[in-house]
Amino acid sequence: QVTRLALRDFQFEQRGVQFLDAYSGVEGVKMLEENPDCAVCLVDVVMESEHAGLDTAKAIRNQLHNHYVRVVLRTGQPGQAPEEQIISEYDINDYKEKTELTRSKLFTLMYACLRSYRDIIALDASVKKIQSMNEGLEDKVRQRTQALEEEKKRADAANQAKSKFLA
Repeated sequence: QVTRLALRDFQFEQRGVQFLDAYSGVEGVKMLEENPDCAVCLVDVVMESEHAGLDTAKAIRNQLHNHYVRVVLRTGQPGQAPEEQIISEYDINDYKEKTELTRSKLFTLMYACLRSYRDIIALDASVKKIQSMNEGLEDKVRQRTQALEEEKKRADAANQAKSKFLA
């Protein structure tokens, strides 16, 4: 509710944000599975268990194979999940203590996450377009190679017939 309140006027590229709420890690993973185009996940470290948020982050990356969503872990007990270890082990994008997340810091965090997500999606679309173009070129090369091989076979057959005729 506090996050909703803090971000009620937030806009990115002239659009507001839509909130989806989950009250457990399992529920969060299911929600993201149903909404794979979610841009940012704010995940509490401690939910139904002391490590539910970490399990959720791991499931997002390993089970759902979603590497686009920006995952931000939030904690009220920073010693429980050491930041450096968590950042590297769980492929998360940021780690914040709840006391750090003032309204202005939350705005900054959201802008950074949404810009990153936007750029990743644009890059992925460009890669897919290039791959599609490459596949088209490969098909054309394959067709042209096949046509040249058929022309060579016909020319070889004509040359053999011509040499038999001359002999």
